[in-house]
Amino acid sequence: MRQPPLCRAHHRLKTHTPWRYRIIEPGVYAWITPHGYRLVVDHTGTRDVTPPSGPEGPACLRAVDSSADPPDD
Repeated sequence: MRQPPLCRAHHRLKTHTPWRYRIIEPGVYAWITPHGYRLVVDHTGTRDVTPPSGPEGPACLRAVDSSADPPDD
């Protein structure tokens, strides 16, 4: 069965930003935000399914050690 296309806003989100998605089953989408949060979207709405251990953001963000930042003046 062919999946209906994303609406314009969601198509632009996945095409022009770091947001990613995959189809779990027809009408159910798993989205991953740029910061690693995981969301499931279906006809009932949006559910946060981020693991309790917290989001895993992009590798470039995880590699940044904020303790190495210079102090604010």
